[in-house]
Amino acid sequence: MGFPYPPLLRTLYLRLANGGFGPAYGLVGAFGGYADAIHTEGRREFMLQESVVYPSFSEEITLIDIEQCEKPGGDRKKIYIDPAVWPKYLIELCEWGCGYFSLLHAPTGRVYYFGEDYLFQQANSLEEWLERWLRGENLEQVNWT
Repeated sequence: MGFPYPPLLRTLYLRLANGGFGPAYGLVGAFGGYADAIHTEGRREFMLQESVVYPSFSEEITLIDIEQCEKPGGDRKKIYIDPAVWPKYLIELCEWGCGYFSLLHAPTGRVYYFGEDYLFQQANSLEEWLERWLRGENLEQVNWT
Protein backbone atom coordinates (compact mmCIF):
# COMPACT_ATOMS: atom_id res chain seq x y z
CA MET A 1 0.00 0.00 0.00
CA GLY A 2 2.90 2.33 0.58
CA PHE A 3 1.76 3.11 4.14
CA PRO A 4 0.86 1.01 7.19
CA TYR A 5 -2.64 0.38 8.40
CA PRO A 6 -3.37 2.59 11.41
CA PRO A 7 -2.64 0.62 14.63
CA LEU A 8 -6.25 0.25 15.85
CA LEU A 9 -7.54 -0.90 12.46
CA ARG A 10 -4.67 -3.36 12.17
CA THR A 11 -5.42 -4.73 15.65
CA LEU A 12 -9.12 -5.11 14.85
CA TYR A 13 -8.33 -7.05 11.67
CA LEU A 14 -5.75 -9.27 13.36
CA ARG A 15 -7.50 -9.95 16.68
CA LEU A 16 -11.25 -9.50 16.15
CA ALA A 17 -12.17 -10.22 12.54
CA ASN A 18 -11.06 -9.33 9.04
CA GLY A 19 -14.10 -7.08 8.56
CA GLY A 20 -17.79 -7.93 8.69
CA PHE A 21 -18.58 -6.15 11.96
CA GLY A 22 -19.43 -2.56 12.79
CA PRO A 23 -21.74 0.06 11.30
CA ALA A 24 -23.56 0.05 7.97
CA TYR A 25 -22.92 -3.16 5.98
CA GLY A 26 -19.95 -3.94 8.22
CA LEU A 27 -16.31 -2.91 8.06
CA VAL A 28 -14.55 -3.89 4.87
CA GLY A 29 -11.75 -6.29 5.69
CA ALA A 30 -8.14 -6.11 4.64
CA PHE A 31 -7.22 -7.83 1.37
CA GLY A 32 -8.92 -11.22 1.27
CA GLY A 33 -11.30 -10.28 4.10
CA TYR A 34 -14.97 -9.37 4.26
CA ALA A 35 -16.11 -7.10 1.42
CA ASP A 36 -19.64 -6.05 2.48
CA ALA A 37 -23.19 -7.39 2.50
CA ILE A 38 -23.51 -6.77 -1.23
CA HIS A 39 -20.19 -8.46 -2.09
CA THR A 40 -20.59 -11.45 0.21
CA GLU A 41 -18.15 -13.57 -1.76
CA GLY A 42 -15.40 -11.55 -0.12
CA ARG A 43 -13.76 -10.80 -3.46
CA ARG A 44 -13.66 -7.20 -4.44
CA GLU A 45 -11.24 -5.59 -6.81
CA PHE A 46 -9.24 -2.85 -5.17
CA MET A 47 -7.05 -0.24 -6.76
CA LEU A 48 -3.65 -0.13 -5.13
CA GLN A 49 -1.86 2.81 -6.64
CA GLU A 50 0.19 5.59 -5.10
CA SER A 51 -0.91 4.79 -1.57
CA VAL A 52 -4.65 4.52 -2.15
CA VAL A 53 -6.90 1.69 -1.06
CA TYR A 54 -10.34 2.02 -2.54
CA PRO A 55 -12.68 -0.04 -4.71
CA SER A 56 -11.59 0.17 -8.31
CA PHE A 57 -12.39 3.44 -10.01
CA SER A 58 -14.38 3.32 -13.22
CA GLU A 59 -12.22 5.91 -14.97
CA GLU A 60 -8.85 7.62 -14.65
CA ILE A 61 -8.49 9.57 -11.43
CA THR A 62 -5.72 11.97 -10.40
CA LEU A 63 -4.54 11.21 -6.89
CA ILE A 64 -3.88 14.19 -4.65
CA ASP A 65 -3.22 14.98 -0.99
CA ILE A 66 -6.40 15.69 0.96
CA GLU A 67 -5.01 19.10 1.89
CA GLN A 68 -5.26 20.06 -1.79
CA CYS A 69 -9.05 19.64 -1.55
CA GLU A 70 -9.40 21.88 1.49
CA LYS A 71 -10.07 25.54 0.92
CA PRO A 72 -7.54 27.80 2.62
CA GLY A 73 -9.12 28.92 5.87
CA GLY A 74 -12.18 26.84 5.00
CA ASP A 75 -14.10 24.28 6.97
CA ARG A 76 -12.16 21.02 7.16
CA LYS A 77 -15.38 19.20 8.03
CA LYS A 78 -16.86 19.55 4.51
CA ILE A 79 -14.48 19.12 1.58
CA TYR A 80 -15.54 19.18 -2.08
CA ILE A 81 -13.97 16.40 -4.14
CA ASP A 82 -13.80 17.11 -7.85
CA PRO A 83 -14.92 13.94 -9.71
CA ALA A 84 -11.56 13.88 -11.56
CA VAL A 85 -9.47 13.60 -8.37
CA TRP A 86 -9.28 11.40 -5.29
CA PRO A 87 -7.33 11.97 -2.05
CA LYS A 88 -4.47 9.58 -1.28
CA TYR A 89 -4.26 7.46 1.87
CA LEU A 90 -7.99 6.80 2.24
CA ILE A 91 -9.00 3.35 3.42
CA GLU A 92 -12.62 2.36 2.96
CA LEU A 93 -14.14 1.44 6.32
CA CYS A 94 -17.71 0.64 5.29
CA GLU A 95 -20.42 1.29 2.75
CA TRP A 96 -23.73 2.80 3.83
CA GLY A 97 -25.45 2.11 0.51
CA CYS A 98 -26.33 4.27 -2.51
CA GLY A 99 -22.74 5.42 -3.02
CA TYR A 100 -22.07 6.62 0.55
CA PHE A 101 -18.98 5.43 2.40
CA SER A 102 -16.99 5.97 5.57
CA LEU A 103 -13.28 6.33 4.91
CA LEU A 104 -10.24 6.50 7.17
CA HIS A 105 -7.49 8.96 6.28
CA ALA A 106 -4.43 7.00 7.39
CA PRO A 107 -1.97 9.88 8.05
CA THR A 108 -4.35 11.98 10.19
CA GLY A 109 -6.60 9.23 11.57
CA ARG A 110 -9.71 11.26 10.72
CA VAL A 111 -12.83 9.42 9.54
CA TYR A 112 -14.83 10.90 6.68
CA TYR A 113 -18.26 10.23 5.25
CA PHE A 114 -18.21 10.44 1.45
CA GLY A 115 -21.24 11.17 -0.71
CA GLU A 116 -22.38 13.55 -3.43
CA ASP A 117 -18.80 14.68 -4.20
CA TYR A 118 -18.11 15.75 -0.62
CA LEU A 119 -16.08 14.41 2.27
CA PHE A 120 -17.63 15.21 5.65
CA GLN A 121 -15.54 14.69 8.74
CA GLN A 122 -17.35 12.13 10.90
CA ALA A 123 -14.79 11.78 13.67
CA ASN A 124 -11.31 12.93 14.67
CA SER A 125 -10.18 9.30 15.03
CA LEU A 126 -11.21 5.72 14.39
CA GLU A 127 -11.53 5.25 18.15
CA GLU A 128 -14.01 8.14 18.40
CA TRP A 129 -15.96 6.85 15.38
CA LEU A 130 -16.28 3.34 16.83
CA GLU A 131 -17.20 4.65 20.29
CA ARG A 132 -19.98 6.78 18.77
CA TRP A 133 -21.27 3.75 16.84
CA LEU A 134 -21.25 1.66 20.04
CA ARG A 135 -23.28 4.38 21.80
CA GLY A 136 -25.88 4.09 19.02
CA GLU A 137 -25.27 7.45 17.37
CA ASN A 138 -26.37 7.89 13.77
CA LEU A 139 -23.00 8.21 12.01
CA GLU A 140 -24.69 8.94 8.69
CA GLN A 141 -26.20 12.17 9.95
CA VAL A 142 -24.07 14.93 8.42
CA ASN A 143 -24.55 18.64 7.94
CA TRP A 144 -24.98 19.02 4.16
CA THR A 145 -24.87 22.82 4.29
